Amino acid sequence: MMLKDDPKEGADRYLFLGFLLLLVWLPLPVGSNHLWAWSFFEVGVFALAIYWLVLFTLGKVSTTLTFRKAWPALFMFAMVLLWSVLQIAPLPPSLIALLSPDGAEIYIHTNTNATLSLDPAAGRAAVLKTLAYGLLFALTLLVVNQLYRLRLVMLVLIFSGVFQATFGSLMTLSGLEYGFFISKAHNIGVATGTFVNPNH
Repeated sequence: MMLKDDPKEGADRYLFLGFLLLLVWLPLPVGSNHLWAWSFFEVGVFALAIYWLVLFTLGKVSTTLTFRKAWPALFMFAMVLLWSVLQIAPLPPSLIALLSPDGAEIYIHTNTNATLSLDPAAGRAAVLKTLAYGLLFALTLLVVNQLYRLRLVMLVLIFSGVFQATFGSLMTLSGLEYGFFISKAHNIGVATGTFVNPNH
């Protein structure tokens, strides 16, 4: 990974700041493990990606060598995304009967659009999450393009981890037992930070 150690700010400095803020935010709302929290994450990532595309269109930023060398991982993300989209795409009943006979039987009784997924709503959520994670990975390769930015990302991650450990310890030792602005219902007496599960 060839990174320059030039603290000169580029056209994407606000994009990088938004990226850091998103990294700080992600673990706070119960590990972004609820619909409202991961929706906020998705909107944030999509906004940052659109911002980068606008800068790219204006010629203010370009792809990095690291991004170009990561094409196998980006290709795998694209294939997983394509597979997820195929799961929720309306297909002819004859094709569903061929690929998923049990699914075709269910669709005959429900009179709904036939898809490979028996839970299209969960499939749509999976498509959006996969796209958001892929874009976050791509943005990391595109905006962490200088050595001082890599140092800042590492400091933000360390700060976030230390905050979670300190917050979890203080909540447990004080007996308050709060997670992310709500009283904990599970894992009482165990330091979980703003997460529900201490393993997280």
